[in-house]
Amino acid sequence: MRAASEAEAVTSRMIRLVPNAEEIGASAEELPTPLPSVEILVPLHDEWQVLRPCLDSIVAFTPWPGLRLTLLDDGSDTFTQARLAQFTAATPQLAVRTLRNERALGFVQNANRGLAASDADFVVLLNSDTIVTPGWLERLVGAALSDPRIAAAMPMSNQASLHSQAIPMGWNLFQYAAALGSKMKRTCFDVVTASGFCLLLRRDAVRDVGVFDEIFGLGYGEESDWCMRARSRGWRVV
Repeated sequence: MRAASEAEAVTSRMIRLVPNAEEIGASAEELPTPLPSVEILVPLHDEWQVLRPCLDSIVAFTPWPGLRLTLLDDGSDTFTQARLAQFTAATPQLAVRTLRNERALGFVQNANRGLAASDADFVVLLNSDTIVTPGWLERLVGAALSDPRIAAAMPMSNQASLHSQAIPMGWNLFQYAAALGSKMKRTCFDVVTASGFCLLLRRDAVRDVGVFDEIFGLGYGEESDWCMRARSRGWRVV
């Protein structure tokens, strides 16, 4: 009985994400049918307490037909491995797989492994310390579909360097996301380089530009390099 109750405690959702109507915001633009295929790649190493709210938010707010979620486990400990297995078993409504490196290779090699293993039309690299909000994927894909020259798209965030908007005092994350969605009139705007915390990449662009340059080692700067390489080949980054 004790083992069963512990398993229930682990696989139950850490955060009950139920935004009010005013926290959901306007619907994203209507997308064409059939929808493009999408795979979310979440690179991770230990820190289950950080990863779990991220996974809960993906489950709660990503009703994308045929979506695949790939957990890129970069040599995590046995505790995290067990929790990943329990999460997968408790989420039958979503196609979840884990690609594991037995020893930690660092972000760049880990992300490249995920990119190479995916054949989806669009792939999203999502940091394990993020929380997504209603309509997030529809808006990202909608932005990318607005121009076939768009190689990469990222959302605004409360913590994304130059692409940040502070959450007003007293607001929650959902109010913030809904307000941004309604106030920002343009679907997207061009940037020199996007932040890698949540980065949508077009498969055709990955084939053309290649994956991240592994000279960046454990990580930092690899997404800037990729975006500038893409722009030099005529792609847009938004």
